[in-house]
Amino acid sequence: MTAFKDRRFLAWLLGCTLLLGGLWQIHSTLKIESDLLAMLPATARDPLAEAASQLMTQNLSKRLVVLVGNTQLGTARVAAEAYAAQLSGSKLFATVQFEADAKAIQPTPAELARRFGLLSAEDHALLSQPGGAAQLRARATAALYSPSGFARLTKLADDPLNTFDHFLHSSLPAPGKAGLEAGVLTVRDGEKVWVLVLASLAESPFSYRQQDALTAALANSRTAAEKAGGAVLVSGVAPFALASAARAQTEVATLGGIETLLTLLLLFTVFGTIRPLLLTLLTMALGVAAGVMACHLVFGSVHVMTLVFGSSLVGIAIDYSLHFLCDQFRDPEHWHPRQALPQVGRSLTMGLATTILGYVAFATAPMPVLRQMAVFSSAGLVMAWLTVVLAYPVLAGVAKLRASSRVWMRIGQQLRPHSVHWAVWALLALLCAGGLYRLRFADDLRLLQSSHPQLLAEEAAVRAHMGALADRRFFLVTGSTAEEVLQREEGLSTRLENLRASGALSGWQAVSRAVPSERTQAANRVLLGPLYADQGAAQQQLAELGYGPDQLQRSADAFQNAQPLSVDVALQSPRLAALSLLWLGNLKGQVASVVLPSGVADEAALIAAAKGLDGLRWRDPVSEITSTLKEQRQTAQLRMVGVYALTILLLMLIYGWRETPRFIFPSLGASLLTLAALGWMGIAANLFTMLALLLVLGLGVDFAIFLRDTERTPISSRLGVTLAALTTLFSFGGLVFSAT
Repeated sequence: MTAFKDRRFLAWLLGCTLLLGGLWQIHSTLKIESDLLAMLPATARDPLAEAASQLMTQNLSKRLVVLVGNTQLGTARVAAEAYAAQLSGSKLFATVQFEADAKAIQPTPAELARRFGLLSAEDHALLSQPGGAAQLRARATAALYSPSGFARLTKLADDPLNTFDHFLHSSLPAPGKAGLEAGVLTVRDGEKVWVLVLASLAESPFSYRQQDALTAALANSRTAAEKAGGAVLVSGVAPFALASAARAQTEVATLGGIETLLTLLLLFTVFGTIRPLLLTLLTMALGVAAGVMACHLVFGSVHVMTLVFGSSLVGIAIDYSLHFLCDQFRDPEHWHPRQALPQVGRSLTMGLATTILGYVAFATAPMPVLRQMAVFSSAGLVMAWLTVVLAYPVLAGVAKLRASSRVWMRIGQQLRPHSVHWAVWALLALLCAGGLYRLRFADDLRLLQSSHPQLLAEEAAVRAHMGALADRRFFLVTGSTAEEVLQREEGLSTRLENLRASGALSGWQAVSRAVPSERTQAANRVLLGPLYADQGAAQQQLAELGYGPDQLQRSADAFQNAQPLSVDVALQSPRLAALSLLWLGNLKGQVASVVLPSGVADEAALIAAAKGLDGLRWRDPVSEITSTLKEQRQTAQLRMVGVYALTILLLMLIYGWRETPRFIFPSLGASLLTLAALGWMGIAANLFTMLALLLVLGLGVDFAIFLRDTERTPISSRLGVTLAALTTLFSFGGLVFSAT
């Protein structure tokens, strides 16, 4: 009953009740985000380009390209059909394309009514030459008696010279090296024939709520195809996203569990009873709960990377427990938990303040996931501190030393300061200077990637077989109107055609290849006009095929009344579903689209091709993020100077300027020696290195403060710092084994 008379304890109990009640309320709606792209900084210097990059990333990340192969086309086809059936049955995919759907590539009635402004580049060039109409008619007549006549997408009455049919075939998005065999798209590599399966997810592959189901769907599809005798190669973001999320979740459980187990074993050998272990677990659990709740309230979700990093929070939050509990070694025979706070309370508070100062740098970082880490860790540390300060005086219990505790007491007695010869300091200084001289920085985003080798091998194999998969780099085309955007796309396409001829790229996708600008359509109508006039080539062809005057008149009227094809009308066609992803529409007050190159062999030539053209931006997200990482790493170095300055100011206000250096030196020395060690080992530093060193500052100052404030009780203070260092090493050291 004494506990319930303590107002501070009751306040803590009320706070815990509210926290746990809040978690219960949100547990069904709590969003665990696993989108690894959220780790990356935004390139906010160009909001329009950034918005375009995000849309393109979302669109491309949903695509899945699968090759199912066998030495026999029949077996490969059956295996691919089994794979596609499993994907479709999962209900996770918006589209799954296995067989070539003749209906899907047919023009819509709206396109058909606007066909007279549409010409393929080949037909446009032919009609621009003298005698081109006669050649066009001769070619159309010959096609009637060839196998290609059966592959028409239009009726003879609507398209007597095949001009619209040629345009439809030329405007379809090219499937790389794939060709049509037995009703399916195939690629041959000499030994095997690969059947192409194209799929598009209904949701982002990073959506946490569907990842288990998506993992099962892909695994079941692979199993079904392999049972049918097919080998499977998969290209797309989804397999990488699923593998990374699964690995991160495994590491949260495995590394966090190992760290906790080691910590609890250490505590049991020191204190010899179960109560300190239970209190420590309670403190850690409440710290994690507070971090999750804070992230939910501030961000609306918790990133899985925050949880991975949060597992290392154990090594910091437990320090407060250790400093409090180790105070019993100050007077083991007469110690009571209510005596601890007057001894260690100020040290705990100062340690919290300086550690959170380190997290301030995370809060100002450009990456949302780092800001989440800052909020998660700060809230968790505050909750851990409150638990120790408000609840431990009631819950800790009196000291009961065991044999193992006395062993640790003797260890604490041996932990005395020793003077170090000046030669040792000189040697350390030389090693530090040499390592810092050798230190290099590497901010390339690709160096931070840790992908599964099998997934990388399959991705490379699909690209090699297909030859022209879409690149992550693209041209962003903007204008004040859709017409202006289409005209600018056409100007770029003219230059890209020259580059393709020179081998700088294998192809490109652009909306204007299926929907020419009104200016181009008007020029096409001028070329087609004589063909549909009285006695024109089209009219002659219709008459020769046996159509009567009524059909000739309908054809002439249709030409006269036709309207230009607009983007909005064209992109409603299932035939152009792939191209619709490239039309971004109204974005940040402008109309925007994307021209997507494939098989890029010379990026410099591509960039040069866009020079002098208005409304074009070359976008390379990986290079841009790498540049931003470099800038933010340099900014983090300045942040570190600022945090050191704030910490020094705080320490001077509390302890005076004479004592402040002894608090700063351990952290500064540790940071410099760490960077020097990286230099000597040839390990490059980056933004995350700088952010980690800010944590070193907080931890180092925390240890120094505790030793100074409790120097009159050296055994308990030194033992507390030693145990805190060991548990911190357990938690952060465990991240060495993290592939994430």
